[in-house]
Amino acid sequence: NAKMNGTSVNTGGTSPSIYSTSVGTTNNSATINWNTNENSSAIVYYGTSFPSMVEGSPTTGVTIGGSSMLAHSDLRSSHSATLNSLSSNTMYYYVLYVRDAEGNESISWPATFRTN
Repeated sequence: NAKMNGTSVNTGGTSPSIYSTSVGTTNNSATINWNTNENSSAIVYYGTSFPSMVEGSPTTGVTIGGSSMLAHSDLRSSHSATLNSLSSNTMYYYVLYVRDAEGNESISWPATFRTN
């Protein structure tokens, strides 16, 4: 299980909004693109089964099951991640996790894509 580190203290700010998500696939890879309304770092969690998620406490981050890929650690509003070494003709679930400079977090609803 992947662990999201860092503080989950709400500094009174708003969490980033995730929008304009699109996925392009080949037989063994998928490229996910999305935008946020404020600069954020991003992680993609993915797998062939529905992701398990455990809500964090004030001192721990949320825990999401499955494989994960750090899309980027720098803060930006346009995001892209390419997942490689996937199985062909397979449905994958994915969740986007973003975090702004103040530590406000957002997690997308689980979505799916199918490789070719």
